[in-house]
Amino acid sequence: LSDHLNSLLLSMCEDLAHRRLNLTSILEACESQHKTSNLLAPTKVIKQLVEEVFHESMDHGSLPDRNIPLSGRSQMIRERLHRKRGPLSDFSEGSAEGRRYSTD
Repeated sequence: LSDHLNSLLLSMCEDLAHRRLNLTSILEACESQHKTSNLLAPTKVIKQLVEEVFHESMDHGSLPDRNIPLSGRSQMIRERLHRKRGPLSDFSEGSAEGRRYSTD
């Protein structure tokens, strides 16, 4: 970080409120830093990343198969969750009798 941004961050952490910069000053400093850093706008960066991921998935064949086998741990967690929901299926969701609270 530049010295200016570093001092800005430190001033935001001041214990005494009157020593902290106001939000307008912080916003102006951040905008100034962003303009001088020659970075793309965040929306453009996100769009570019999405396009790259999409093209990579298309290069590897088709879109990912939804029937990929789960790892042993994932399968164990899924089965455990299904067991916890099982006894509650006899009650309607709104029924107070059917609500149980987990202790783990």
